[in-house]
Amino acid sequence: MTEKIINNTIIFDGEKEHIGLDIYKNDRLKKFLNDYYIWHFPKDFQNEVVEQNGTFYISTNNDLSNINIKLKNVSQETLDRFYQIYN
Repeated sequence: MTEKIINNTIIFDGEKEHIGLDIYKNDRLKKFLNDYYIWHFPKDFQNEVVEQNGTFYISTNNDLSNINIKLKNVSQETLDRFYQIYN
């Protein structure tokens, strides 16, 4: 997982939105993000979102067991690819 991905991700745990440095400093959130991205998103897709300055918005509960992910601020083409990968 790269620093760029962390900077383009928001994790909402049901109580607080964690961004950038918050995620990086929190081992639990960092592991959650790392495990999740390794299994679900190809590297070229991650780079495409970062290049567009898009945001991976991940909603979860406090124990990080339920995941709902959305993309924000990306092109329609990227959003369509996201739905092909994620759904």
